[in-house]
Amino acid sequence: MTLNIKITLVAVFSSFCLFSQNVLFTFNDDSQIDYGVDQIDKINFNNNFMQIHLNDATVISWDLSIIKNYTHTTSGLGVSVNSPLIIDPKLSLFPNPSDGAVTVSYTVLIPSEVKVSIYNLAGKLCFEKSNWHDAAENKVMDLQLSDFESGTYSCVVEGQSQRISKQFTIR
Repeated sequence: MTLNIKITLVAVFSSFCLFSQNVLFTFNDDSQIDYGVDQIDKINFNNNFMQIHLNDATVISWDLSIIKNYTHTTSGLGVSVNSPLIIDPKLSLFPNPSDGAVTVSYTVLIPSEVKVSIYNLAGKLCFEKSNWHDAAENKVMDLQLSDFESGTYSCVVEGQSQRISKQFTIR
């Protein structure tokens, strides 16, 4: 599998073909996320964010201001992130497709404010709710979106400098 990386704001490298086995993210609290190359569709840099597009239509992003460095070895690409991991990247939306009732499930790993937003395909904000989490916890939000038009939407869960988004469909 070949991953094409396009740099727009950071002049570390301009293009990159990755034939290695994994992409490892290390956070300043020593937590790590490891993705096999077979799980990743592409990596790009867009609007001040490094974006990892997974094959399951999940996009995980980090603000470029907290990326310390990138390393590449024969075993993979390493990215050091100057922040703790705020939200577990395993964002769940169900049912998908939906008739308007959507359950959003995510895990907050450290105390922080987390914002859940829903955008239509044109990028228009359709829903937004912020919650402060005093401790690490699993969060389940039941959303009633039956007044939304049929179509594809993105659910974005944000905590400090981290974003996770996943698309879902309303019938």
